[in-house]
Amino acid sequence: MYRKEGVPMKSLAFRFVLLVLFVLMFSFSVQAATNFSAQAGFDWLAEQSSSGSFDGDDVYATSVAILALDAAGYDTAASEEWLNAAIDAEDFCWPSSSCVVDDTSFAVLALDAVQDTSSFESVEAWYQDALNNADVSGDWLLEVVTDASGTCTISYEISDELVEVDVEV
Repeated sequence: MYRKEGVPMKSLAFRFVLLVLFVLMFSFSVQAATNFSAQAGFDWLAEQSSSGSFDGDDVYATSVAILALDAAGYDTAASEEWLNAAIDAEDFCWPSSSCVVDDTSFAVLALDAVQDTSSFESVEAWYQDALNNADVSGDWLLEVVTDASGTCTISYEISDELVEVDVEV
């Protein structure tokens, strides 16, 4: 059974489990059944990887697992190595086969959590390029709420160039 863009439901379920563990880890108070053990959940998660990657070499799943396991005090060195090897060496984004903003963002979050910022300047350049090439066509709606009348100047920056648009109010 498949869901959006050919992602298997098993993969989505694994991602959901990782997300739940991550949320539980940061909860201040958890009211759980007497047989619930967060430690057992983290142990299970740690056992799901033999090569450092999670969910069949998935950047997103591996990144979220690093976040959860690192915060719980587990050794994530193998997963960090796998994540660093999965970067596109030319464009500095993840995964190397087809760079995706979501995967790149989670990889950056995970590597930042373990203080590995060695490729962040290059990744920032990729983000800027991805933003410049983003399809932002269509209608953009702006609501100006005021009792006054006149001209409102809206300014924004594109490719380091300031653009200003005057709107009559």
